[in-house]
Amino acid sequence: MRLYATGSINRGKGFTLVELIVYIAGVTLILGLISYLIVKSYSLYEYFATRLRVDRTGTAIIDIVTKDIRTGSSVNLEDSVFGVPNGSLSITAVEDGETVVKEIYLEEGRVYYSEDGGSATAITPESLSVSGLQFTNIDTPVSVAIRYVVTITYTIKGETYFESYPGVAVLRRSYE
Repeated sequence: MRLYATGSINRGKGFTLVELIVYIAGVTLILGLISYLIVKSYSLYEYFATRLRVDRTGTAIIDIVTKDIRTGSSVNLEDSVFGVPNGSLSITAVEDGETVVKEIYLEEGRVYYSEDGGSATAITPESLSVSGLQFTNIDTPVSVAIRYVVTITYTIKGETYFESYPGVAVLRRSYE
């Protein structure tokens, strides 16, 4: 009885060790490339999502400040701080026949709004830091306007960015 078959050995079945190593290296390279692309796409997502949130916040601040300034009839110069990055604005407005004092100011990285000395409401989220709120009084013989710049500071992957949002609003009741 013969234990071994005679003739050629069948080499077509299975993989050699070299083929297996080349296959594993190729799969590792492809998985590494896919992992790199996933990490890179997440970084881009984080960057653009943060930028979008900053733009929405900056635009919302500008909209609120513009609306409130436009309702004003006069600027309370003694209670306002102009020309500095940590400014504040106090205006007198008439709403529904009643006189209201509105204040907008920056404190601890957030913009706050209050009416008639009441409790202040933050108009910016805690997740973003407002590093500047600067007001400029523009007083003409015809009307009064306020120029303002809101600067938002944010960090992505250890890198700090600044975005500024300027605006100008005329106190509509100042020229009546």
